[in-house]
Formats: sequence, C-alpha cells, structure tokens
Amino acid sequence: MRTASHPVAAGAARADTALLAAALRMRTDVVMETAARLYDVDLLGWRVCLDLKGMAAGQVQFRTRRLRYNLAIAAQAPGTFLSTTVPHEVAHIVCHLRHGHGIRPHGPEWRSVCLALGGTGERCHGFAAQPARRLQRYDYACGCRRWSLTSIRVRRIRSGMIYHCRACGRELRGVGA
Repeated sequence: MRTASHPVAAGAARADTALLAAALRMRTDVVMETAARLYDVDLLGWRVCLDLKGMAAGQVQFRTRRLRYNLAIAAQAPGTFLSTTVPHEVAHIVCHLRHGHGIRPHGPEWRSVCLALGGTGERCHGFAAQPARRLQRYDYACGCRRWSLTSIRVRRIRSGMIYHCRACGRELRGVGA
C-alpha cells in the first residue's frame, strides 16, 4: 500500500498538484480573454498565485494585481473549481474595472458578469474547508448582551477603533477590562 509518505506517492501528489496549477493558470487565461472581449477591459498584468489558505477558494488583490487560489480546495473537485471559482474571481476584476468600489461585491453587476463568464453566480463555494488558523476570542459586552470577539477585532479596538452594538447602540467594552 502506498501512502503520502511513500516516495512514489509523494511524487505522484506533486505531479497532480503541478497539473492542477497549470490547469488553473490556463483556465484563468481563457476566462480573462473572454472577459476582455465581452467587456472591453484591460486584463493584462494580473498574476495567478496558488498560495491562498483557509476557508476562501479564491481572492482578488487589486493593488498588487494578483488572483489567488486555494490549491487545497481546488484539489477536492478540480473540474468544479475550474468552472466556478475562476469565473467568480475574474468577474470581481471586471466589475472593479467597470464600476469601481461603488458596487456590492456580489451584487447584480457582479452576478451578471459571473454568469456571462460561465460561472454559477453564487456568492459562496460549497467545498469543505478548514480555517488556516484558530483565532483567540475575548469577551466583550454592550448594554444588551455579551460578544465573543476575535483577536483581530480586539487588536483594532486597542488601536482606537470603536465597535457599537447594532441592537442597543452602546459601545462594546471588554469584560473585566
């Protein structure tokens, strides 16, 4: 029996990963060419990166002109990933170029472009995914309930950001702080 720790199995896994990476890059090129033709937008200079971890299947970084894909999620169902996630992410780029930041990320403009590029127009993927990290949680309270905030929000609060409860409008304060 061969396992992932076996040298032959490990080599096969690397080959599968390389094939998937090549397929992702090729599919992205095809979808971008289609988008450029359909929407008359300049999509040159975008890099495909396969370094995304955690729960997200794909991500667009506009400032650095990078399209990031989660290879671990893509490996679960490569065909579905290629046909759904790639058009989903390219649609974000097209909408940004055509409408700027003034539209909802998964609003009607995005959905229309996503469908035209062959995607499903769905906001979220259905792949099994694990968080890349577990965040520590801290207890905070307002006037009506307790909140469990992640270390990310707590760090923002400590640097001056203020969060208010949507129900009672009071500021969230650390319990025991």
